[in-house]
This record gives sequence, C-alpha cells and structure tokens, in this order.
Amino acid sequence: MDKSLGIFEGQLGLFVLIVAAAVLGKTLGTALFYVPLARNWREGLVIGAGMNGRGGVDIVIIAIALKMGILSQSVFSILVFMALLTTAVVPVVLKHGIAWLRRSGELVQTGEKRTGTVIVGAGPLARSLTRLLNRTEPVTLVDSNKHHCVVSKSEGLKTICGSALQEQILREADAGRAERLIAMTPNIEINTLASRLARDVFEIPEILLLQTEDESSERTSLLKHLGAQALFAGKVDLEEWNYRIGHGKVNRSQIKIERTESATTYAARIAKELSCLPLAVLRGSEYLPFHDDIELLETDQAFLICAQESPAAERDRFDEIISDCPFLDLEKTNSAADFFEIAASLLSANLDADKESLARLFVQSETWSSTVVAPGLAIPHILLTGNHPFGMLVARSRRGIYFPGQDDPVHIIFVLVSTRAERNFHLRALSAIAQIALDESFEKKWMTAGNVEELREMILGADRRRYPIRSTTGTGRRPSL
Repeated sequence: MDKSLGIFEGQLGLFVLIVAAAVLGKTLGTALFYVPLARNWREGLVIGAGMNGRGGVDIVIIAIALKMGILSQSVFSILVFMALLTTAVVPVVLKHGIAWLRRSGELVQTGEKRTGTVIVGAGPLARSLTRLLNRTEPVTLVDSNKHHCVVSKSEGLKTICGSALQEQILREADAGRAERLIAMTPNIEINTLASRLARDVFEIPEILLLQTEDESSERTSLLKHLGAQALFAGKVDLEEWNYRIGHGKVNRSQIKIERTESATTYAARIAKELSCLPLAVLRGSEYLPFHDDIELLETDQAFLICAQESPAAERDRFDEIISDCPFLDLEKTNSAADFFEIAASLLSANLDADKESLARLFVQSETWSSTVVAPGLAIPHILLTGNHPFGMLVARSRRGIYFPGQDDPVHIIFVLVSTRAERNFHLRALSAIAQIALDESFEKKWMTAGNVEELREMILGADRRRYPIRSTTGTGRRPSL
C-alpha cells in the first residue's frame, strides 16, 4: 500500500471517474427509488449520500476480486482509496443534508411524534371543526380568503393567510411536524393539489379530503391514490353548511354511539333521519375528525351540527310580486337589446304601456349607466311617468346576456319598472334582491335549478328581511311600502 500512492501520477483521471461514478450511483440510485413511492426526493438524495459510508463492504469485495485475479494491483489501489475517501466525507455530507431538510421543513427524526392538524380553508364549517380538534391538539388554518382569515383570527384561531399551494405557507403552518392535513375549500383543484403537496413534500401521513356533491368518480379515485380519506364520511354541500353556520341556522349536538358501525353508514343515516353532519368523534380523551376510515365504537361520542328548522316567514309585497311576475329561462346567448325587447313584450300588457317605448327606455338607461351590479348579476330598472303598477320580470340566461361595456356575460337578471309613487318600494325591492344575491350559494343553485318554478321557489324561500303588508286603506288601494 505504501507504493500505491504513485498510481495517481498516471491514473488520476481514472480515480476521479471511479469516485464520481460511485458517489452518483449510490446517491441517485437511492433517490430514484423514492419516485415511484411518491416520497420526498430531498430525503432520497440525503439518504443516498449517506450510503457512501458503506466503504467497508466495498473493500471486502475488491479484495476478493484482487485475490481471484479479476483486478490489477493499480485498479485495486484506486478502489481502496475511493472507498476510504467516500466514507470519510459522509459525516460532512450528512450534516449539510440534514440542515437542508430542516430548512425545508421536511426533517422527521426517528422517534419524533408528529402532532397537530393543518386545515386548508377557514370558512364557517372549517372553524367549527377547528374548535373541536383544538381541545386536544394544535390546529392551524390556512386560507387565501382575507375575510375568512380576519374572522378566524378574531375568534382566536391560529391562522395563516396565504395559498396552501405554496411550500412556504405550509411550512409556516408547521406542516413538517403535522400529523394530519384536512383540505376543505370550495375549490376541488386546490384541495387536490394541496393534498399532493402535503404528501410529497412534507410527508404528512394522514390526508382528509372534503368531497363535494359535484365531484367526479375519476377525481375520487385520484384522491384515493394519494391515500386520502373522505372527510365527514360522505359528500358534503360545503356552501350550504357554511351558510347555515354563518347565519346561526344550526344546532350542535353531542351523541353517544349506540352500536359499532362504520362511519360511512352512520353519516348516511343521520343525514337522512336528522339532517345532521358529523364533525368529530370523541374517543377517550382525544377528538378525531370524522372520516370514512373510522370504525365507530360504543364508547365513542359523535359531535354533530344539525340543520335548524326555520319557521315559515311571513310573506311580504315583494314575495307577492315574485309569485305573479313572469320568469324567463333563456337557453341562447342574447344581446342586452334583444333581451329588453323580450322583457318589454312580456311586461307591457300588465303595465298598460307600449312595448316599443319600454324597450327603448331600457336601452337608454343602459347607455347612461350600466345596471350590472356584480359579476353575473344585472338589475335593469326604469321609471315611468303617470299611473302604472309596479312591474318585475326575473330571468336566467344559461349562456349569458352581454350588456354594453361589460366583458363577462350576465346570468341573473331582475327587471324592475316603477313610478315615482313607488320609489319607497322600489328601494325595498333592490334591498331584497341584494340580500338574496349575496348568499354565497345562490349563483350555484340558480344555475343548477331545473326549471322556472324552481327559480321562483328559490327567491320565495330566500332568507331575507321581510316587511309585513299593511292593511289596505278605505280607498281600496294598497299604499306603497
């Protein structure tokens, strides 16, 4: 061995090539095994670098090869020095590799117990679940909706405002130590991508996904491929529950489980019998989010939210007009001018007005100021002179109506025709429409309703302030409200 150092004078290139092949082979070979397993590639590189410390095995093998005459003395010396060098640098490489993983928030030490939950989404339903889980473990909410963030923080919940599709945001939420990620935003794509990021980068072991009513079977299969479980053990109308919770239209219950059964069976049964959604399970002293992989035990207790039955609201004048006014369900794309001709034709008889004049007034009003008050919603309204009843028409356009100066099509249209004598009720009608349209679930329900009668019932059943109808006067004419 004392003469072996002389080989580097003539075979230094071969030595460098062998060292490079050995290091890259072990490092990349190990890392590549992480790809089909959908594991963290950074961890694969660090472990692969650590495999270079197996130099003792290398020396035994090349010594046997030398004895059998397979290797020459010079090549044997090069391989020995390669084994010694790669083994010697392993501690330095591992030190920097572990620091790299720690900076990335992906270092999970042996024996370190993961704890805590990251919830993507901070709407009313997510906050209700958080308050339960917070009783036994730390929970961090992540949402890009600034309003949700403000409300969540005001309720004392730990909240990170930002996109869950960014590694840095999940790192701030301590995803590297979290035991569980729950994705429950209204956006299916965000839920899916955030779950994949949590699994691939942060290796969060338990992924729970909200399944919505319109989710496809293909997407469900994809989520199962990630090893995810169905949050709440079934498909959920998130917008409906968020609305109910946000408006105080739920009751909260704690029910003892009466018999052993699957979470899926239990969730389906109470949804049908009680109109309830199971949020969490209390098992011993631990609160667990309700999902389809739980087998419920007789010692468990379920925490539910149940739809609150609302007393029938007293109808007001706006309801009466909605009950009688024409509704349109348009299938084709229309211009605003074409739509106004259709609306004027339907309204003219009841208003005792000329349809061409009505259409012209609508067009003129639109040129003065657009009546598109929100994306997808327009409230065209005109004022007539003389004595005319209050007129209203409601329309849905599936393909959209294009109003002047607007890039996006309008799908929801409330047409109002009033006089100066009806100015007070005109304002109340606008207020009623605003209250109805501000419901987060309104547009989705509007576009999926089956026919015009379902559209009419949606408006009649909307939650809004109603003004009781005053008794008629001696003249027999209803006063303006």
